[in-house]
Amino acid sequence: MSRLIANNVSMTNKKNTTIGVRVDDNMLNIVAHISEAEDRPLAAMTRKLIEEALIARGLLKSKKKKSN
Repeated sequence: MSRLIANNVSMTNKKNTTIGVRVDDNMLNIVAHISEAEDRPLAAMTRKLIEEALIARGLLKSKKKKSN
């Protein structure tokens, strides 16, 4: 089912869909620590971690960084 959902998601740059995720205290503390270390809001860090996981699984193409 997860592949079905991933294939039906519209790929846009807008972050307009909200999902709720239950995590244990340990996971929350880890993500909060990483987000603080990288000076990012918790939501932005969570999106980045999800994106990295999807790229690692080959389900999402890596975004190329813009050069200045």
